Amino acid sequence: MATVVTAKPYGYGSDLANWSNHVTKFVARHKLDDKWTVDGSLRIYWGFPGLEDYVDYTRNPMAMTDFPAVNAGWERAYRGNYYLNTGLQYEHSKHLTIRVDGYNLLGIFNPDVNKRNYYSSLGDFRSHAVAVAVSLVYRF
Repeated sequence: MATVVTAKPYGYGSDLANWSNHVTKFVARHKLDDKWTVDGSLRIYWGFPGLEDYVDYTRNPMAMTDFPAVNAGWERAYRGNYYLNTGLQYEHSKHLTIRVDGYNLLGIFNPDVNKRNYYSSLGDFRSHAVAVAVSLVYRF
């Protein structure tokens, strides 16, 4: 019986291959005054040891997988994922609100921290772009 959920049946670790063992989320909101509000969130996926175990298994010449080989020393996919989003809101009146949001802001400093691991390709990932959104809400 073959599985891609974990490498444990093959003698390599006991963690899930495509999910972090520990996930943390911080959320904060602060009302600066009666018009201005700032908020943000930070999500942390603290590494992927099960993915590393599965890749170790695929490097075994006896492994019966269709996954491509991952080069030795490649560790970027096993590191943590970090997503920092922030927002600033100005409530001009009970009818008009203006907001600016930033997404994946840590990617400004290192694009690898905003990554999403591919389920179907071990050791590969895609970095999410840093993004900014501006919104204007008018209530009638």
